Amino acid sequence: MNAMDGPAKTVEVLLVEDNAGDVRLIVEALKSCQVPHRLHVATDGVDAMEFLTRAGKHAEAPRPDLVLLDLNLPRRHGREVLKEVKRDPNLRSIPILVLTTTTAEAEVRKVYELSANCCITKPVNLDQFRRVMKSLEEFWFRTANLPTPDDGQGGSTRLRVLVLEDSPVDSGRIRSALAKEPRSGQAADFEVTCVERLATGLEFLQAGDVDAVLLDLTLPDARGLEVVVQVHAKAPNVPILVLTAIEDEGLALQTLQAGAQDFLPKAGIEGGSLGRAIRYAVERQQSGAGQREVPLIDEMTGVFNRRGFFAVAEQYIKLARRTRSGLLLLFGDLDGFKGINDKHGHAEGDRALQETAKLLRQTFRGSDIIARLGGDEFVVLATETRGVSPETLLRRLEANLEASNTAGKRPYKLAMSVGFAACEVEGLTSIEDLLTRADQAMYEAKRRRRGL
Repeated sequence: MNAMDGPAKTVEVLLVEDNAGDVRLIVEALKSCQVPHRLHVATDGVDAMEFLTRAGKHAEAPRPDLVLLDLNLPRRHGREVLKEVKRDPNLRSIPILVLTTTTAEAEVRKVYELSANCCITKPVNLDQFRRVMKSLEEFWFRTANLPTPDDGQGGSTRLRVLVLEDSPVDSGRIRSALAKEPRSGQAADFEVTCVERLATGLEFLQAGDVDAVLLDLTLPDARGLEVVVQVHAKAPNVPILVLTAIEDEGLALQTLQAGAQDFLPKAGIEGGSLGRAIRYAVERQQSGAGQREVPLIDEMTGVFNRRGFFAVAEQYIKLARRTRSGLLLLFGDLDGFKGINDKHGHAEGDRALQETAKLLRQTFRGSDIIARLGGDEFVVLATETRGVSPETLLRRLEANLEASNTAGKRPYKLAMSVGFAACEVEGLTSIEDLLTRADQAMYEAKRRRRGL
């Protein structure tokens, strides 16, 4: 929009300022502005974001053509508002002029690094405010071409969202939350498709017509980390947001390491937060910020690789220290793996590794870390293990192995040698120490079985 091109459109200005005196000075100074304008005032950072995203009482708010932003705001600092606006693909084209009382070079540089369009030292009296507002009018209202809602904000921003959720109630809540996200005169920003099974979702992803995925971790045909791993493997360039009712910080860390962009509680999907999270995830993916430079997942089995295991295990140790919970680690290898490769070929050996990873996922919780360290060696790390004995887990694993061997049409039987190491986190010196103890326990079990 350029006021010099013809009849002037009313310029919508959002002033974000908590100082009532400064608000009065700016209102007074703008009275001499000859370009039609309308001033809206937000008195803190939270109120400003609700205005910009049309949330709560601001559902009918106009899209600002220009934002005047103070930095020292209550509830949410001005820099946080600036950062959030500039990373939102639907808001970042709005020019933001920062008003600050400081002239410190470091502070000014920080503002521009956050992509502010202009940084202005806040005047101290009415005459100075009038001069500043006059300058703003000449450049921003009369000379500059201000973006309109149709400039990159029209139908092209409509995002296709695939929801993997088997609860009709939760699917309905997601649809409702995203339907209440009108932008730029559109009915909605999101085209939502809901499916109940992972297999159906993977078929949609195969077609390549999806911009973002929302998924639950408990589906009829898959659960836990396996859901994230399979979706990420099918569409590595599509951002994944995990929605869950489970408040499990360890599981959240795992999903992020496995390829998800965000981990969101289902209790918070109402309002504008879900839509913003989706847009941010898409923007990060498109910019490359959401892509993993170093793979943390073993391509063969879909579980963590060595690098991924150590990265997540360190976080688990920190979590266990905070919650004062114990750790349990299984170390195991596949018996006769070399013979499978030699006799039946490497393709069959690969299949044996994949089946072993699948059996471990069936045996342990979705929040437990499962990894292939290399070759035929696997580890499982679990927290919150009070009341769960290694013997119980071993019996469960052996039962699953037996069931797989009975049902499977393989020319060999799967068998594992395993060892466990358990400790309270206060007594743990390193994850390597726990691995060493579990490894030793595994070889002790091998020797006992062989009668050595």
